[in-house]
Amino acid sequence: MFHLRQLQCAVALAEAGSFGVAAERLGITPSGLTQSIQRLEQHYDTVLFLRSRTGVSLTPTGEIVINGARLIVQRAASIEREVDLANNLETGVLNIGVDPSLSNAILVPALLSLMESYPRFKYCVTNAERNVLSGQLDRNEIDLFLSYPSRAIRNNRHNSFSGSIKSPILVCRSGHPLSRRAKRNIAEYFEYPRLGATLPEWYTDWAGLQLESDGLKTDPAQGYHLHADDLGLMKSIVQRSDCLMGLYVADAPLELEKGVLVAINPDNWPDKVPIEIVYHDHRQLAHAAQKLVDTIATMI
Repeated sequence: MFHLRQLQCAVALAEAGSFGVAAERLGITPSGLTQSIQRLEQHYDTVLFLRSRTGVSLTPTGEIVINGARLIVQRAASIEREVDLANNLETGVLNIGVDPSLSNAILVPALLSLMESYPRFKYCVTNAERNVLSGQLDRNEIDLFLSYPSRAIRNNRHNSFSGSIKSPILVCRSGHPLSRRAKRNIAEYFEYPRLGATLPEWYTDWAGLQLESDGLKTDPAQGYHLHADDLGLMKSIVQRSDCLMGLYVADAPLELEKGVLVAINPDNWPDKVPIEIVYHDHRQLAHAAQKLVDTIATMI
């Protein structure tokens, strides 16, 4: 029976396209790599790689073997990492994905709590849209992610913990025309440029109902005038223009306190919005990941 090391060698060779380059990446000699590939080809009783002066390429059978080998190698690495996370809350690394708009409101207080309890543990945070985070979770690049729910982006290999948090607020600059109105209809907001990351479905659902009740045909899902994940960039633009954006109080406490930014929530604005923590369905959460979920669960 072949060994995991042989599969690792085959994957490295397929990706490098050269025995010399692959051997260097693996930290072995080219002859040692050749022997591993030969043993794997003997096991399957067929040629997996075609050798030429320009390098190596996969045969059709080689493509099948490498596709399976990649999954095995990735899963083996994932198992080792999960065991390390499960047994070690001192020096491990937890990879977390988060919707950019939820970083300050939810992830910051959760991480502060964990970092106080486990000061030597390490965290790696990725800010991205849900569709990107979903793919990273599938590839085991992150352990879990925090996002708004989405009907359009669902994966039966994922599980989730659902909850809700206090709604974000819509803001404008001090002196903006909307800031001087006591009552505000949602349709008025579409008269000004809007900034943000991905529109969450809870917002398009809510806005659609409001617009429909007013007999308006405005599409609430129409995109932002500026699409960005950089909160600082968007806040700077809003303070200097008639643009609008949504954020959480934790995203701009000083600007709101000083009146540089002004909350302008429309009539009937929801009090709470849904969020969820998404993780793999086929395996139990590692100890560190479960600690993070438990911490966030107390907040939502």
